[in-house]
Amino acid sequence: MPGLRGLNSLVRKLNALGGDSSVALKRGIAQAVKQVQGDAKDLCPVNDGQLRNSIQGEVDEKGSSVIGRVSTNLRHAPYVEFGTGPVGQASPKDLPAEVAGKLQYRQDGWWIHESQIDAETAEKYHFFKLETKSGRFYFTNGQPAQPFLYPALKQNKDFVRKQVISSLQKEIDRLSGGGN
Repeated sequence: MPGLRGLNSLVRKLNALGGDSSVALKRGIAQAVKQVQGDAKDLCPVNDGQLRNSIQGEVDEKGSSVIGRVSTNLRHAPYVEFGTGPVGQASPKDLPAEVAGKLQYRQDGWWIHESQIDAETAEKYHFFKLETKSGRFYFTNGQPAQPFLYPALKQNKDFVRKQVISSLQKEIDRLSGGGN
């Protein structure tokens, strides 16, 4: 984990005592992932609950790295997180520069045919409506960003650090007899 002072020292100490640092790291990161996942669900905007219920957490080991991830596999999640069109682009977002610099927004509005959206949802968002021989069309300039994943991580930054260090320290204490 970048920026985690003393991590390498704790890992070396644990391994020198005969412990397995990857197990302790996985444990600490798993607890941190649960916290971030819970906060992401709390921050997630809800219509029918599908997006909120899709937020998952996992811990993987890749080489010598232990990686925690909180994500959703729903295709519309990025549109909720970052917004769409000019409206989404204008929405305030507190993102790292490397992420914000990669976002691209369609600059013109677009029409949505009634076959692609139910009338109740279209009315909820107050889309401009046009009746034609081909059916009803709704016009939108996009939706504002409603961030939930990145804010959940950001607000838990200190918790994640403390949890990882605590997990390593507990294992060191246990192995050195200090945890009795």
